[in-house]
Amino acid sequence: MRRFFAFKLIPIIFTLCLGVNFCFAQSNSGDQPYLPVMQNGKWGYIDQSGRVVIKPRFDKAGYFSDGWAKIQEGDKIAFINRNGDTVLKPELSDAGSFSEGLATASKPDGKKVGYINKKGKFVIPPRFVEAYAFSDGKAVVALKKRGPYGYIDKQGKFVIKPRFDAAFKFVRGLAPVHTGGFDGHWGYIDDSGKMVIKSQFALALPFSEGLAAVNMAKSFDDDHSWGYINRKGKVVIKPRFNYALSFSGGLAPVKYADVGWEYIDKRGKGVFLRIGNKRIKIAEPFRGKLARVSGEGYVNINPSGGKMIQSPARPDWAYIDKRGRKIWPHPQASAASKTSHVPNGFTVFTARWPSAYFSIVYPDGWSATDLKKRTGFIQGVSFVKNSRASKKLYKSGKKSMSIGKKIDLVTDDNIIINVSVQPHHLSDITPKKFIESMKSTVVNNPADKSIRAYSYQGHPFALRTIKGTDEGGRKVSSLQLATKRRGRIVSLSAYMPAGSEKTTKTIINTMIKNMKVGVGNK
Repeated sequence: MRRFFAFKLIPIIFTLCLGVNFCFAQSNSGDQPYLPVMQNGKWGYIDQSGRVVIKPRFDKAGYFSDGWAKIQEGDKIAFINRNGDTVLKPELSDAGSFSEGLATASKPDGKKVGYINKKGKFVIPPRFVEAYAFSDGKAVVALKKRGPYGYIDKQGKFVIKPRFDAAFKFVRGLAPVHTGGFDGHWGYIDDSGKMVIKSQFALALPFSEGLAAVNMAKSFDDDHSWGYINRKGKVVIKPRFNYALSFSGGLAPVKYADVGWEYIDKRGKGVFLRIGNKRIKIAEPFRGKLARVSGEGYVNINPSGGKMIQSPARPDWAYIDKRGRKIWPHPQASAASKTSHVPNGFTVFTARWPSAYFSIVYPDGWSATDLKKRTGFIQGVSFVKNSRASKKLYKSGKKSMSIGKKIDLVTDDNIIINVSVQPHHLSDITPKKFIESMKSTVVNNPADKSIRAYSYQGHPFALRTIKGTDEGGRKVSSLQLATKRRGRIVSLSAYMPAGSEKTTKTIINTMIKNMKVGVGNK
């Protein structure tokens, strides 16, 4: 039973690894500025904020690695740079992504695989039946189909002779390998080829961020056999998953039997498992700030009356951030497409409610809290400089953002910026009257009660800047903007310690400049 079990799982994991370009590719942290997306049958690229930066025009598109991405137009392979320009168009029958300056490639008339450099020249002649991307200066290759596998250096010389039944890439001096044939197991070798974490796993994946996903099953029907070990081979997340993939950005996708995928942190705690109201059915590791997921999983098919097998349904791909929020496709493409260019140090936040949507940039490193979920009444988002303060401020929804209620800034160094769409019962008032009604929201004893007209991008605003104290007696400043769109009040408010207007002026102006708000008719 163990022999059948171990080798039946190998092609499954190879498919997972190659499908997400993860097990053999370069580390995806810091090398994924743009991500592939499909629109109207063509592939293009978005940036980490979800903005389309290379218009969809390719028939196929891969992830960026080493600054280039492999694309395909018709049956022609090419590589593009981050500007979308074609930088290499080699005459090859196939090629992989670049990693550490080299890419796997096959000549038009040959079946063997070698490696080309970024000039398209073969620097390691095609002589392998299987070959994979370089990592840690070494690459997994095989001279025969299905092995044995070994490792070569960038001159094409074997540094670890072919003797493994299966092997994955090196990461910081450790690589998972399978030995012992049908009765064997997976363990980890060091750069010299010495087994340093003994063969004991049904399957093992490369290390990432200090942890590796391993299968510790004792029988084929064990659906809770995947967990994580550290670089010493110690189990740090106990086996309880049906499948598990590598960590990236502090999170890893794991699958539960017959349920779906979830992202966990390094403590093994679940972070999120849904895209909107759908369970995640297909998940990939994070690439930078985003991960690709789908709510459409696998379906049972019966090819030509044969045995029932599982096949991926056509995925409805989306990209999510580390809070599980959908970043692409945008809930409101019209708003997002009109948002101004996002400056360095800022991230785009987009949201849609039954009666409104908006797209707005906010500073990297801040936290965003959905006011609708916290107050049950205001539709909007609060951007807070201090995430710890944010959690304290909105704990259990006890601090209401409703008109007439005061808010304690919680910490002296905290800044809060709220963007909100007010409920229907306020639709008969003007922006000026609305700001008048907010007199006691945060600031006590305001020194300046003046309200003046303000116009931006063709929309009239009411504007007020005041100074005073918060509930804790600390000196604070407040900026409040309000306008009316489709009969609804839209407001932006900024609350900060007194005297900090100078340091936050750029932030506030940038947010205002990049705000795109629309209000529905509901």
